[in-house]
Formats: sequence, C-alpha cells, structure tokens
Amino acid sequence: MVSPDPAHSTILPYDILAEIIAWFVAIFRPPESWRSRRSTLEDPECFGYVLPARRNKYLRDVSLVSRALNNICGKYIFATYVLTFRATYCRDPSAALFPEDEATENGGYSKWNSAANPLRISHMASKSSFIRELYIRDDGTNDLPPLPDSVIPDLCSALKSLKRVRIIRFHCYGEPNVLHASLWDILRGLDLKTIDIKTLLPPQNVEPLPAIEDVAYDWTAESTEYEKLFNPSSLHIRCQQWREHGDKFPPLFKPTSKKLLHFKAHYFLRYTSRFRRLLFDLTEVPHASVDVAFATDCNYKFHIPQVWCQLKRAAIHSFAEGLDRYSTSRSEELILTASRPAIAMPDIPDLDPSTIDVRPDFQPGWQVHLEGPEAEREEAEQMMEYYASRRRF
Repeated sequence: MVSPDPAHSTILPYDILAEIIAWFVAIFRPPESWRSRRSTLEDPECFGYVLPARRNKYLRDVSLVSRALNNICGKYIFATYVLTFRATYCRDPSAALFPEDEATENGGYSKWNSAANPLRISHMASKSSFIRELYIRDDGTNDLPPLPDSVIPDLCSALKSLKRVRIIRFHCYGEPNVLHASLWDILRGLDLKTIDIKTLLPPQNVEPLPAIEDVAYDWTAESTEYEKLFNPSSLHIRCQQWREHGDKFPPLFKPTSKKLLHFKAHYFLRYTSRFRRLLFDLTEVPHASVDVAFATDCNYKFHIPQVWCQLKRAAIHSFAEGLDRYSTSRSEELILTASRPAIAMPDIPDLDPSTIDVRPDFQPGWQVHLEGPEAEREEAEQMMEYYASRRRF
C-alpha cells in the first residue's frame, strides 16, 4: 500500500484513521438475515444500516479528503469489483466508465464498445491491490457471444496483476461461448478459493483446477467436462430445462469425489406435467450434505395447485436413491427443496470431525412430497376462496 503523502497529512495518525474507517464499515454492515434476501430501504430491519452502494458512496466522499484516507478506503470500495462489458440491466459501480449515449431505457449497456473496453480493463488493473472478489459481466448476443476473442489478450494481462483476488465470478448470459484456454491458464496461476461460471462452456485440452474449494457452474450437455476439471469440497450446479424434449438435455449427474462435502443444485423445470427423468445419483457421496431445489413458474395463480402437484411428481423421479430419503419442504409457492446432512464420515486425511455435521442415523423430517390428495384438494379450495373474495371487491 502506498504510504500517506506528507503534503496531505491529517490531524490523526495513519493507524488511527484506518481503525476509524474499519469501525465505520463494521458498524454499517447489514446483518446476515438482511443480506440473504432482497430488501429495500423501507424494510424495518434495514433501519440503522447502510446499503452497500450507499456505504461505498460515503467511503468515496471520505477518500477524496486526503491521499491517506484514499489509501485506507480503497480496500473497502474495491474489495468487490464488477467488470462489465455488456449488461441489459446495469447498476454496477463501473457503470461510470460507460459512455452516456450507450445507455438503454433499462439503464443497461447492450452494445459491444471496442474503444471503451480497454479503459474498463485498465481501471480494474489499477485497483489490483484492493480486489478480493471479481465479477466479470458480459451479456452476449447471437452475433457476438460473451467474452469474444478480441478482449481476451487485454483481460488476461490485467488478471495477472490480481495477486490478492480469491473469488472470480463469470456472470455471462446469452448464447454460450467456450471459456478461452488462455484465460483458463491465467486462472490456474491465481490463488482462487471460489469460482462461479455462468453460460461459458469448458475449454478443451486444459489442465484441471483441483485446488479451488468452492465451485459453481451451469450443468448442461455441453458442460459435463467441468466435472473432470474441478474437485471441490463445495459444489453448486444450475440447470434449466426449457424444452419438453431435446437431444441436449443434461445427463445424469453422478458425483464420485471423496473430497466433496457440500452439494447444492438448482433445477428449473419449464414443463412439469410429463417430466419423468432421473437427474441425480448421489449414492457414492454419502459423506456430502445435499440441498437440491426444484423450481418452476406459473403465469396464473389459479393454476398453482395443479402445477405444484406436477412439480412434486417430477421431483419424486429425480433421485436414484429415492426422494423418501430426503427432507422436503416448500417455499415461494413453486419451489420444492430436498435436503439431507452427511450420513457418513468423509475419508479425508487431517479433516477435523468437528467442522462437519455427520448424522449416520438421519431420518427425514417434513416431507411435503408425500402429502396426499386431501392436502392438494384443501389447497385448491383455498385458492378458489381467494379468487372468490377478490371478485366480491
């Protein structure tokens, strides 16, 4: 870190200023109960706390006072950096680097700007000593998929300077594109703990990244190679089934890693009426805790009871070991979650048993998928009463 400039000295010593800024950040950090869900300033639990964007605004104002305060605030302002090339909706701090004439009605930036992109990458590289978590956002199109080859050389050069980054998230959308091999090689040289990849497909003939502990990616027919490239202790996969039939449907997911301790999946099913497919075989990872969410949507609330019944039947056929071995719950009307803790001790040398919750005698608790026709009929009647009450007014 750059030493404070004597020409811009302050009354308080440098270490005292650092303590004050750290205290400010700690005091105005929202609690976990608030950060885990979407909230607004009108939420009663938010009173007394500062939203992250507003907190960073205050820190930016303080950082302009002197070079000493600028050095102190930098590690908080740029600890999480969002590098955005294209975004349909853009509320990122780096949006200031976008030309105003590119903005759309939604506040997004959907056009690829070859002149501005090097400036954005250069700005990120200038904050390399502060960045701990990096988001790379690019909403691709059919004509130009996310992270095209033209931006890879500058991006790789900038990523080499991020010696302190521990988390990288590729939040790309649109037509899938292959993650460039040279970009993958740069990732191998970083000391990463977490990586999250959306839309991008795995490169071919590259070395694996077994040291990354927390991994998330999209599970598709084209991305199965990721299972060989990573060996994490915590794995999160996402899958979206948009068509009732198709050759590119994701294959059976069957993890076998002895290192896996936590497995999480989010499966979105567009068509649930006739969906009967085996999705998961977790018989070889009894040492891993499991949390799988099945979700769908419904355009009309009147159809929710029927769609919920279809979602339950689809989930019942999804596990090789059977859904009855899991506790199942319902949330947000059309989300079914199946979960269980680890039921066997993992065979990992030097593992502290106190750090993992193992329950060999686990018995499922609440199981909403076993609710019979009576419960389904009761929900349908409640929905009918709800709509009847609305018609009266």
